[in-house]
Amino acid sequence: MLLADEPTGELDSSTAQDVFSALQTANTELGVTVLVVTHDPAVSSQVRRTIAIRDGKTSRRLGMRNRVELQEEPDHIGVWPDQGADHERE
Repeated sequence: MLLADEPTGELDSSTAQDVFSALQTANTELGVTVLVVTHDPAVSSQVRRTIAIRDGKTSRRLGMRNRVELQEEPDHIGVWPDQGADHERE
């Protein structure tokens, strides 16, 4: 997994495109999951999936409120609502 926090924030558009090309290559050719955090709405045209966060909240419709449980699988990491943590807080 590659985590990128504002990877193109201080770059000119040409260099930013080079960075996103490298990230896409890592994803498609090496199978690396790439998670990009950014405030730049133009980035959404460079990725396959976006998740918007507003007021610190996302994924409410999936029942994920307080915490999530990560489960390591052979080919991915599953993200599930942590039912125990949610019930403890109610």
